[in-house]
Amino acid sequence: MEKTEVLVKTIELSKVYGSGERQVHALKNINIEIFKGEVLAIVGPSGCGKTTLLNCLSGIDNPTSGDVYINGFNITEMNETEKTEFRGKYMGFIFQFYNLIPVLNAVENVEVPLLARNVPPKIARKKAMELLKAVNLGHRYRAYPEELSGGEQQRVAVARALISDPLIIWADEPTGALDTRTGSEIVELLINLNRMKGTSLVIVTHDERITRYADRVMYMDSGKIVSTVVLSNEPGVDRMVAGSLNPEESPDSMDGMPGNAREE
Repeated sequence: MEKTEVLVKTIELSKVYGSGERQVHALKNINIEIFKGEVLAIVGPSGCGKTTLLNCLSGIDNPTSGDVYINGFNITEMNETEKTEFRGKYMGFIFQFYNLIPVLNAVENVEVPLLARNVPPKIARKKAMELLKAVNLGHRYRAYPEELSGGEQQRVAVARALISDPLIIWADEPTGALDTRTGSEIVELLINLNRMKGTSLVIVTHDERITRYADRVMYMDSGKIVSTVVLSNEPGVDRMVAGSLNPEESPDSMDGMPGNAREE
């Protein structure tokens, strides 16, 4: 890849649950780099360690050993307060089940991260409205989560993830609770926003169709990165052309990577 500026780097990252004979090695000495502005897909079967890796990369969970550097900062050396502040400033999150606050309407959900950082309410509201318009939900800003479809709720979640102008967005199975067509729309929205803002995007998924949108794909199994495939040397519109999900195509029907893919 031509993107050589490293945003995230791990050194011998490991995570072990339990002790003795009940030990589970969820992550095993992982060494990876994530570049600024790239779209990276991390793919693997359920239980392979994808979400554990995302949680350790973002500081939500603590690794058993190893280090995680983000923008030059070693987050494994931070205390919980420092990590929370760091996440609020530099990271955005998108979850499978949206994680919206039921008693807040769309615009209120979007502005929460800024209000938590003591940004003046008028400034937070203005930016939240701008982002809702960017995800084509400006007309639904007063709607509560229960009044929104799954796709609309995920659009609110995308806007919320972007409101702090993060360096990186972590998306954990962002299409998992959506039908194929709506899932495709959400991924295309994320890719468009990635291209416009230059925000790094890491998508954890078991759905290989999403890999068509990525610049690189890392495949996981049993707590390890078993291979990395480069899909684009010039990340951009070409990923959108190749990426559209066919609503009639099942995740298991793919017959391989695009012709320009190469393994690192």
